[in-house]
Amino acid sequence: MLREDNRAIVRAASQASKAADWILSFLPEDAAAQNAAVESDRRAAWSS
Repeated sequence: MLREDNRAIVRAASQASKAADWILSFLPEDAAAQNAAVESDRRAAWSS
């Protein structure tokens, strides 16, 4: 599939990120704030 569609990995990563955000939305508020900082760092690393 990846050989036929070079954007498939990008779509899969986007969907995985949305799934992770959804799962993290169920964490208690203090843990969510800590994970938001980690998520921000992770996204910054991917965008550079």
